[in-house]
Amino acid sequence: MKKMKSIIEESKEDYPEDNPLPIYGKSPYEYYGDVMLGGKEYLVAYEKAIAKCQELSQLDANHNGRQ
Repeated sequence: MKKMKSIIEESKEDYPEDNPLPIYGKSPYEYYGDVMLGGKEYLVAYEKAIAKCQELSQLDANHNGRQ
């Protein structure tokens, strides 16, 4: 226990301004996704971009098939 407390204190010294990362609760991937990728807005934009790419690919395939 003493060693663990020492490690925690040392970590606080290394990163004094950083907020602590979540340890318990839902998967931390939600936290990291929001921080790194921009949250739900990013996901919505990404899904719209994928749908548009698929739509354009289908139009291109239909157009090329008629020639």
